[in-house]
Amino acid sequence: MSGWERTVQETYDRVADEYAERIFGELAGKPFDREVLDRFAALALPLAPVCDLGCGPGQVARYLHEGWHERGLEAFGIDLAPGMVERARSLNPGLRFEQGSMLALDLADDSLGGIAAFY
Repeated sequence: MSGWERTVQETYDRVADEYAERIFGELAGKPFDREVLDRFAALALPLAPVCDLGCGPGQVARYLHEGWHERGLEAFGIDLAPGMVERARSLNPGLRFEQGSMLALDLADDSLGGIAAFY
């Protein structure tokens, strides 16, 4: 892991609880973002699964899961910071969240229907 990645990881770990508290429910007040995610999900549905990359507390993965799961869209999240992954797991029981770097994803080629990387 590079020095800047370690710095980013440590910074987000330090603020994970406050960050989750501030943004976890944000999509409720963002109709444009929900529309973008709905369009993304509709396009990715035949290709599933989708990854919420840089997932933070997992609000995007949760939205995609809740709105599209019954139609077969699997969503999961990856974040660089272990503290964020821990918060995402606690806020979204039953959803998969992993620690990892977007610069070196531990995923097979052609294994995703899409990637959502918000904000």
